[in-house]
This record gives sequence, structure tokens and C-alpha cells, in this order.
Amino acid sequence: MLRPVFKFWAMRLLAIATVGVVMATTLTAVARADTTTAVTVGADYWGSPSEPARYLPGYASPRYQPLTPWVRGQLQHRTDTDFGPLTLTASGRTDPEHQGRIDRLDADLRMGHGGVRVGVLPYRLTWCRADGGPWLSEPDAFCRFAGLNEVAEGAFGLQAYRSALAGGFLIDGMAGIYRPLIDGQNDKLGPFVPVGPTVKHQAYGASVNAVHLATGIEARAGWLRTAQDQNSDTGSYQRRMRYDSFYLAMQGNITQRLDLRASLSGYVGDQANPAFPFAWNGKSKTLELIYKPDSTQSMAAGLSRYTNITTYPAPPNGQALQVDSLSFAWRKDWPMGIYTVLQTTRSTDDSTTRRGVQTQRAGTAYGLRLAKTF
Repeated sequence: MLRPVFKFWAMRLLAIATVGVVMATTLTAVARADTTTAVTVGADYWGSPSEPARYLPGYASPRYQPLTPWVRGQLQHRTDTDFGPLTLTASGRTDPEHQGRIDRLDADLRMGHGGVRVGVLPYRLTWCRADGGPWLSEPDAFCRFAGLNEVAEGAFGLQAYRSALAGGFLIDGMAGIYRPLIDGQNDKLGPFVPVGPTVKHQAYGASVNAVHLATGIEARAGWLRTAQDQNSDTGSYQRRMRYDSFYLAMQGNITQRLDLRASLSGYVGDQANPAFPFAWNGKSKTLELIYKPDSTQSMAAGLSRYTNITTYPAPPNGQALQVDSLSFAWRKDWPMGIYTVLQTTRSTDDSTTRRGVQTQRAGTAYGLRLAKTF
């Protein structure tokens, strides 16, 4: 019952922030200030001749629809202050699956080579793309699947950051603490269905990004520690989950038109409760090639492998899962802010239960996106 209430007020806070930023633009005429807005409206179609392939759109999502309309919007206002540039950002999205989400509602004050942010913030742990980039569904399972992509989202919190030049590298570092219960948008953790109301949800983490200025090669490392407690609906136990997420990646140009990205995403955690304790270890290895024949087109190929091992205290005490996928996509930017994305993904998975029963299956999915940015 609490989540709709939080969302109700969160969406209205976004509207209030939008009005406030517009008013601030009018009132700060004497200072250097600028405001930018962007609204993208689109629809995705994602279909599969068979059942949805694991961890692709439509898998394990009761609200998913093959034809999905969506809207994303962002408003950003920047003004100078006595302390440094202040940027206010409000962004969000709505679609049948998310049913409205505030991605950002924050203030960012930059002071010299560093600064602080406060509000509803992205964790900035990964390179997951807000709009998918050339993809309709990204190859990395930690970016595309709702049960794993908490690390690609964010929550209410405080971040401190700093930039520096060292040995031919531009280095950006950031650390943050987060309290998701304040904005109330994350009522589950990982791919697990909530057992009852969340009574504790806290996170903290850090990330470092480095760009080699001579070659443009970029590297990223990030880590997020999450703790969540849920009381069971029956009141008979409390589920306590402790969870470390990490992200390592590198990207750069092979040629003037060909980009390469390689990443390793993962989580290690455990669930403690009297009824069903276990530990899990999941990893996603991803390789992407993106070819840009001109400024209006991107052609992408992606290969990924997601593995998960779950360990239980009593024998039989282990089960395993491996999901391999191969994806191809083509994005075309047309005049008047219109763009399209075509994608096909072939996914196979092998799973082994605690009792050694093996299951193999495969599926192919096809997707189309039509969108316009205003």
C-alpha cells in the first residue's frame, strides 16, 4: 500500500520541481543561467515466437505487454552561485511495467574540481544507457533485466565527487550513501519477490572513471553495498539480505568508426532468515562492438554470458544457471528528432537444480522501437 503513495507524491514532487526550476529561471535573470528540457515519446514492440527468453523483456514480468508505449522527460536548470555552478535536475519515465519512476530529482553544486549532489540520484555504478543507446534491450543482464538492474538505477542519497589529472588521465571519483525508503521506489532487491514490507533499505558505494586523454580509452570500476530487511507477511520471520554489487569495464575506439566495450558485472550476497537461508553469486560478462558508418546510424553486436550459483546450508546445497545471448541491433536517427531501433537476440540457458536436474532451453526475440524527442 505504501508504494503507490510514495509514487503519487514523487510524481507530484517532480511536477513541483519543474515549476520551481522554471520560476528560478525567471528570477535569476541577473546571473548566468540556462534551462534545458527534453521529452521523448516512444513505443517498443518485443516479441518471441515461443515463451519469453530468460532475462529479456517480458520474462518474469506480470505487467509486461508486447507493445509498450513509454515517455521519458528531463528538465535541467543551471545557474551560477557564490559557491560555484548549481545544477537542478528532474527526470523520470513512465511505462506499463514501471508505472512511473523518478530517475533524478537532485541539486548538484560544483566547487572547483569537486562537488556534492543531494536528492534522488543514480548510483553511477555502471555504463548502462538511459535510452539504450543503439540497443532496445542491452546485452548486459545487469542493465536490461528488472530483477538485476538495481545497480543501474538509484535512490535518495548524498554524493561527493572530485576530478583530477594524473599521468595523462582524467580521473573522476565519487562516493555516495543512499536511503531508498525515503523515495520509496525500490520495494524489492535483486530477482527476489518481496516476502512482506521492507523495514530497512540502505546502500553506500563508490566508483572511479578514468579517461586516457591521448587515446580516448576509458575505464570504470564501481561498487555498491546494499542491506535490506523485510518482515514476512505472516510475522513469523525477518528476511535480511546483504549484497555487494560490482562493475568493471573498459571501452575505446578500434578505428574511427568502430567502438569496443567489455564489462564484468556481478553481485555476491546472502539471505538470512530462519526459514530459508542461502547465498548467491552472479556475474555477467559482456562484449559489445558498435559500428557508426555515419552520424545518423549505429550498428551493434553484443555477446554476453550471465551465470548464477546459489548455495544452501543443507545438502543438496547448490544450483547453477548459465544464460548466453547474442544480439544484433541497428539504430537510425531520422529528421525531426525521430529515431528507430531494430534488434534481434538469441538466448540459450542451462540450469541445474539442487537435486541435479538439468534443463536446457533457447529462444529468439525480435524488437522494434519508434521514438521522437521533442
